[in-house]
Amino acid sequence: MEENLGTPNLFDPVAADQVIVKACDSCRKKKIRCNPVENTCEQCIKRRISCHFTPICMKKTRRKPPGFRQIQELQDKIAQMEGLLEQALANQASNESDSCRNGQKMIGIRDTQVGESTQDAPGGWGRTGANRSTWISDQDSELQHLVMVDDALRTPPHPVPSWKGGLALGPFARASYLPLPNKSTALGLVTDCFMSYNRFFPLFDEDDFMQQFHEQYSTSSPGSPAWWACINVVMCLAHRFRAMRTLNTAPENAMACGYLSNALAVVSELNVLVNSLPAVQALVGMAVILQGTPDPHASSVLVAAAVRLAQSMGLHRATKDLTLKPMQIEQRRRVFWIAYFLDRDISLRMGQPFAQDDEDMDVELPEDSLCGISRDQGLCSVNFFNSRIGLAVIQGQVYKKLYSVHASRQPKTQKGVIAQELSSVLAYWKSSVPIDFEEHAIVQPQGALSVETVHLLIMRVTYVNCLIMIDRYLPSIMNLVEYGGTSSQVAPGVQESLCVTESRKAMRLIDITPIGDYACVWMLLHPCFSAATLLLTNIIQHPISPQSQLDLSIVEPFLHLLEVLAGRHGECTQSAEAKRMHGVCQDLKCKAREAVARIGVNLIWA
Repeated sequence: MEENLGTPNLFDPVAADQVIVKACDSCRKKKIRCNPVENTCEQCIKRRISCHFTPICMKKTRRKPPGFRQIQELQDKIAQMEGLLEQALANQASNESDSCRNGQKMIGIRDTQVGESTQDAPGGWGRTGANRSTWISDQDSELQHLVMVDDALRTPPHPVPSWKGGLALGPFARASYLPLPNKSTALGLVTDCFMSYNRFFPLFDEDDFMQQFHEQYSTSSPGSPAWWACINVVMCLAHRFRAMRTLNTAPENAMACGYLSNALAVVSELNVLVNSLPAVQALVGMAVILQGTPDPHASSVLVAAAVRLAQSMGLHRATKDLTLKPMQIEQRRRVFWIAYFLDRDISLRMGQPFAQDDEDMDVELPEDSLCGISRDQGLCSVNFFNSRIGLAVIQGQVYKKLYSVHASRQPKTQKGVIAQELSSVLAYWKSSVPIDFEEHAIVQPQGALSVETVHLLIMRVTYVNCLIMIDRYLPSIMNLVEYGGTSSQVAPGVQESLCVTESRKAMRLIDITPIGDYACVWMLLHPCFSAATLLLTNIIQHPISPQSQLDLSIVEPFLHLLEVLAGRHGECTQSAEAKRMHGVCQDLKCKAREAVARIGVNLIWA
């Protein structure tokens, strides 16, 4: 049997894939185990039969590994990706060679066409679509192709689109850049900003800002987000206050929207800058500008971000850093307090919690050395900054004690007591800040507003709005003023709420608000809406009052303003909020007229 087994050649590739059957014919036929011994096997010995072995070679079939189909698919995809990558690398090499051959030609054309604007802004404006779109249409098709190739190879990872001419604040709005002006024009805008807004609310230190302006303006680009946002905010504020001083507001507002879009394009970078006071200043400045828009949500988000950055820098705490100069410490205080009163104003306007709690701050007030308005101008002497901070503190207490979640759980009587205390505090503030200027003939109705008048106007209506928010929780017998004597327009002995009287005065301010300046209008709209609804509700409740007809006539200009805002389609001034306000006021106006007419009929029958 041993002779019949044979030994396969292990080095033969064919023999290596074969299986040699080593069972005898009998065991293989019975399919039992064959244990060979000398010239026979154990099974054949038991059965006493002859043992015969026939060698049979069987080809071995290799088993496929588990998941071989998925492996094959992955291998095919890898091969396909490798082919695409090789093709892309070949195309890139071809484009680079074309760009090198035509580089000198394109550089000469760019320098000729862009000219001075490229020299003023070597950091990036020479290659933006805003400058190139004005001349590329005049070139032939071959040159356009070369410029497109050059753009694709030279532009940064984030493309820089051109300025579209509008302000988009939607969730999917893209960055849209407006080219910066030449240095002389920009210097005029910076000067205007420091003479208007920054004069009363010093968001920037003038000496420090002017030094940075002369050093960095020629290289201003989004690559330096803090400076880029600050310079655009300053120029936007300048255009905004220029619009308030002229009756032709459209060009100034368009430029303001452009520079605001420039600043908004780097908001994400500003939010992650650590220990950067310019980042806080830029966010606060954008929030100030966006107050003059229909939706206060964008301003609320920017203010909250600015407060968080300020807290990370410790601006809400008393300064203990001995390395800072006194002027630097004062500027940090000013920036924080501007963010503070913006946070309080937007919180009360939107009914949302504020970002900075009064119990978690101990920063000192700014120095009382800022500009006010002298009596020589026919107005009053007011330190706008400190007065605005005092009003903001009261606004925060109004929301916290009357409109917060904790306040909603308090009984009505307790809210009434708190409202009386807040009313007394607000009255004390009002007595120290003489802002009753509406009786004087400051400007002609619908005329251009001075910077001082704009600030005083905003503070006046903000005070009235705060008073109305408190009045809603005052007991009915409180806060009444009795008018006596024949000189008053109210009949002797008639009692009237102080809130109604102040609302009537605030509604007269509509006559000096330029209807065309929509940013100014939107800043005053919500407080005036509260005053208008209060007057109309008071007419419905007390139609017999001698002031009913007068109040209806006073509210009429504001209703006309709401009708204009609600009816302008396709513009950035369009807002569903204006439509809602207009509908509410129209309903109240109809009810008020019906109540007055009903009283008149009853008097006739009597």
